[in-house]
Amino acid sequence: MPNLHRGEIEAILDGQPMTLCLTLGALAELEAAFGDEDMLALANRFTSGRLAARDAIRIIAAGLRGAGRDVADAAVSRMQTENGAAGFVDIVARLLAATFGTGLRCRSRSGGRHGQGRGRPGTRPFPWDDVMATGLGVLRLAPAVFWAMTPRELASAIRGAAGLMTNAQPIDRPALETLMRRYPDTTPSQD
Repeated sequence: MPNLHRGEIEAILDGQPMTLCLTLGALAELEAAFGDEDMLALANRFTSGRLAARDAIRIIAAGLRGAGRDVADAAVSRMQTENGAAGFVDIVARLLAATFGTGLRCRSRSGGRHGQGRGRPGTRPFPWDDVMATGLGVLRLAPAVFWAMTPRELASAIRGAAGLMTNAQPIDRPALETLMRRYPDTTPSQD
């Protein structure tokens, strides 16, 4: 079961439910693969309908790797979804929306719309230097832990460290046990 608070989604690929998650490491991988200056340029490509099949494959593969699967882009290109190419577009839309916490309105090359909400043209590039300085320097996260985090997790850690939590209440034992049952610790091979 995907952890929606972390930004995970579940998708059916090759008839199997799979968890996808864009971690900070996966996002950096995508920026390098696409050659764009930042993730917002990628989002603008997506919302403008300029997302090619290979782009969707790269995003889905990065999401699978971010969730712990050892999968190459070539293997993802051979996977099937229930709705063909539209299924891949839907997975990408849901994954980007889960990652950034907003709905995205995207257009496939055929002009059909998927997702909801709006992209954010004109916003600033992702501040990698500041994020790394905060995560590695201020929060003192190990690099492996930092790169495995999602943007939502890092934002929550920063808010917690800064004392900016809203309605922060200590969790009681029954609530903790409920969360542990709902989101058990697993290794990628158990996924």
